[in-house]
Parts: sequence; structure tokens; C-alpha cells
Amino acid sequence: PEWQNEDEEQIKENRNRQILLVDDTAFFRMIEAEYLESAGYSVIVAENGQQALDMLDKHPVDAVVLDIIMPVMDGWNTIRAIRNDNRFSELPVLAVTSLADEQSREKGLAAGFTAWESKLNKEMLLSRLESMLLQTVS
Repeated sequence: PEWQNEDEEQIKENRNRQILLVDDTAFFRMIEAEYLESAGYSVIVAENGQQALDMLDKHPVDAVVLDIIMPVMDGWNTIRAIRNDNRFSELPVLAVTSLADEQSREKGLAAGFTAWESKLNKEMLLSRLESMLLQTVS
């Protein structure tokens, strides 16, 4: 079917993209990494915001998928640090969180997240990520 060919083409295109996944919970890291890898992305992982910043210094990435509530350095402090670094000021950063209320989403977008999505919604996570990446190419 035509839709299957489109999916295969998207997966081939995604193979050239590296995503930094940041989540302190091993279960969520595993699930989200599987989502991303199933769409063809190359994934590197960090367990907290400080590790994420260290990874950004060492690895070129096309986008960050970032949890909000984490020890050591949470998502709020991490997005501030990313946006304050000129090298990453335009880097797409997707918040994935259990904070699904509108007030949290608005606060997140104001803080510098490119987009905001609930955890464990594979289709929406991948759709938002693809949209963010397309915007950076345009």
C-alpha cells in the first residue's frame, strides 16, 4: 500500500537524524527509545539534564526529547541552559511529561521548549518530533 511506502521513506530519511533522549526513569527511556528507533532515528540517552548538557557538548544532535521532572537537573533548568547557549538556541526540544495541563504546556513553551507532549503517546510524540524537524529545515 501507498502509506507503507511513505512510512519506509520516512524511516530511511530519519536514519540520518540523531535524537538525544533525556529521562531519569529507565522504563520511560526504554519505551521512548523504542518509539524513536522504530521510526528510524538514531538515539543517544541521558538520565538527567546535566548529562544531557554533557552529551550536547560531545555529540551533534538534530533534536532533544526531554523529560521535565528529574533529579540532578530537571527539564526546566535544562531548557534554560540549552536556550542560553548560542550553539543550541535554535535546537528543537520536545518536552515529554506527565504534566498534561494547559498551564504547564504554556509555561513550557514560554521557557523555550519547541513543543510539549504527554509521555507514552507514540503517534503524537513522533508526529511532533517530525514537525519540529521539518520546521528547522525550512
